[in-house]
Amino acid sequence: MDQKFWYECNSIKNLQNDANLMKNTKIADLIEQNSNSGQFDAQFNDIYFDFCRQKINTSVLNHLFEFADERNVVKKIRDMFEGEIVNITEKRAALHTLLRYPYTQNNIKNYTQNDIKNYTQNQQNIYKKQQNNIQNVHSVLNQIQLFSQQIRQGEFCGYFGDKFEYIICVGIGGSFLATQFVFEALLANQNAYKLSNNFNLMFLSNVDPINFTQITQKVNPKKTLVIIISKTFTTAETMLNAQLMKEWLIEQLGNSDVIEKHMIAVSTNSDLVQNFGINLKNMFGFWDWVGGRFSVTSAVGILPLSIVFGFDFINQFLNGCYDMDMHFLNTSINKNIPILMALISFWNSSFFNLNAVAILPYCQALHKFCGHIQQLIMESNGKCTSTFGGILDKKTSEIYFGEPGTNGQHSFYQLIHQGQVIQTEFIGFIVPPLQISAKNSEITAHDELMCNFFAQPDALAFGKTAETCLAEGIADWLVPHCMFTGNRPSSILLLPELSPYYLGCLLSLYEHRTVTQAFIWGINPFDQYGVQLGKVAAGEVRKYLENTKGNSVTKKNVKPFCSSTQKLLNTYLKY
Repeated sequence: MDQKFWYECNSIKNLQNDANLMKNTKIADLIEQNSNSGQFDAQFNDIYFDFCRQKINTSVLNHLFEFADERNVVKKIRDMFEGEIVNITEKRAALHTLLRYPYTQNNIKNYTQNDIKNYTQNQQNIYKKQQNNIQNVHSVLNQIQLFSQQIRQGEFCGYFGDKFEYIICVGIGGSFLATQFVFEALLANQNAYKLSNNFNLMFLSNVDPINFTQITQKVNPKKTLVIIISKTFTTAETMLNAQLMKEWLIEQLGNSDVIEKHMIAVSTNSDLVQNFGINLKNMFGFWDWVGGRFSVTSAVGILPLSIVFGFDFINQFLNGCYDMDMHFLNTSINKNIPILMALISFWNSSFFNLNAVAILPYCQALHKFCGHIQQLIMESNGKCTSTFGGILDKKTSEIYFGEPGTNGQHSFYQLIHQGQVIQTEFIGFIVPPLQISAKNSEITAHDELMCNFFAQPDALAFGKTAETCLAEGIADWLVPHCMFTGNRPSSILLLPELSPYYLGCLLSLYEHRTVTQAFIWGINPFDQYGVQLGKVAAGEVRKYLENTKGNSVTKKNVKPFCSSTQKLLNTYLKY
């Protein structure tokens, strides 16, 4: 375990000197030099990562690599994969990478790219140490494959014999965000759309009754399957929504026995699942070494996605995750895309105070991707305490936000171009999931989209000078309004196509980039005590409302609120 803060490392002095020199360096002057050197891009399985539009030269890059070595990043990555206790506050491993570990048994689709005998030493070590966990993972995958097939074929159906059409996932945070992103992204894939048949996947996450009402008004209860997703089966918001769904199904279908046919669970708590009234045959397990925001490749996501698209199709998604896992584990730092992305973000935020990152996918199908990334990174890395217990006096996680291009260009790009300097990450696809063009147009709609994708990073880097404005005939008084300083950093990710395989690569890439930044900063990305603080505070308010509005004779002890909160509660209770 690190026993000093990241900013106490010897290599930080070199990086600080680099930053001082780079303050007056223009990205426009670096681009040609960087792009021709071969050091400022990386490729993996036809995924291309370009970061030549950063305030980084060879010296900076070498010192970042030295810093990563001093922080033992490679060892920490290997420790995580092999099952060491990297979640030090909860005394757990973080083995979400095992969820996509391939195998060659039974009816799970064989993984053809590798065979265990040809694995690298790192992979062999993982297999030897984690054989039991891998077998447990594959057992659940077998269960998912069989169950999803039964639903798709109508063998497992509703209480009255109706084939399911509506799948409602009840969960919150990591129990739905990534699954929703993958589902929405895959719907744009024509093969996936055909495979989805008539299935509608919906997500009940918010305890706001609007969410519940909007969903239940759209579905036929006879054709509705509810999946309750909660690791502990105690999450307050999820369990309230689960109870509401249970009561709604019983009311609509007129029999409490319908629950066995219309509700299933993804959880680690079999006792509470059974107490709720769900048959344990219809419970799909996962493990305490799977964190919520890293759980989409467990039954949390693979079960509903397999029901909708079929297991074989979703297995391609797992294969993409696994291949990016192996790139992350086995590739040297200087060509390792997740590590490079982490080091770049660290450099920008820690030395140039660029504390916001815009995720800009030029693909409408990724419109839910930014929501997942917000939780993944900010819940993981929004910490102020080092792994050895010291309080950091430097910031950690950046603020993440985003919107698909070109929508974002007509929303917040004004700020990015002329307001605050913000780190930007552009994500694009070479082959579109859909290909259309207007009559008499020489380029397709996707070409038009990608024109913007390629132009925006250059516009951010080069800007627009007063001389250029004047040469364009812009009036003198208007020139200051039309100038752009440029010199704004960006990175580009270009993927071949929007397929389940490359979606898996993208998901895994951002997971590993998140973890690497945490390892650099010396924080624990696998706990979330800030979430717990809010839950406890809400519990006190709940007890107060129960005492005030309820009929129980026995009142609960409630901690006093501040005067402002008490006034607000009094106002709320008037209505």
